Amino acid sequence: MKSTYSVLQIFHSICENKSSRSEVNNLIELSHNYACTYLKYRYKNLSRVLMAEDLTLKEIAIDAIAPLFERNENGELTQIIKAFNNWTPKIETEEQAVFFLNRLVAKSIEKYASELLRQSDPFFSKILDSVNYLIDKNGYLKKFIIGTTYIVENENIIKIGALPDRGFISELPIELFTDKKMQFQKYLIT
Repeated sequence: MKSTYSVLQIFHSICENKSSRSEVNNLIELSHNYACTYLKYRYKNLSRVLMAEDLTLKEIAIDAIAPLFERNENGELTQIIKAFNNWTPKIETEEQAVFFLNRLVAKSIEKYASELLRQSDPFFSKILDSVNYLIDKNGYLKKFIIGTTYIVENENIIKIGALPDRGFISELPIELFTDKKMQFQKYLIT
């Protein structure tokens, strides 16, 4: 069933502390669905670690996104408000709001998965600490591109394989991203 809520409007309601329970529930449901999908495809090997604890993918997804929906003493969803207000460029469209939600959930999952892996494997924890220390010490950046995390010296210098730049992607015709059925019908007509 398609939601009648706008993700952008829900974020604005949350930032103004005027969100209804149904709006927040809708956002939780969207986040949970995305988290399940993200975990399923990004962390195929994580299931081996977690099977020992008898956790399902849905339970892990709930645990991963739960911190996003914790309220402070004033009833505000501070994690979401802070992230929304600090996001650049400013979120003004529904598409930007959906992208923001996806990134927010992905970062929450990455953090949670890292904690789980640290707990299950102390050797992994030491390696991760060493890598993070060297990244901070040398001023490197972590960039997440198409499902892979890269360590780069400069945000402007990302030459990884043959990935196209943002200019190329933004110049692609919109027809490439529309419904395949519509494309097929278009070619039948012409």
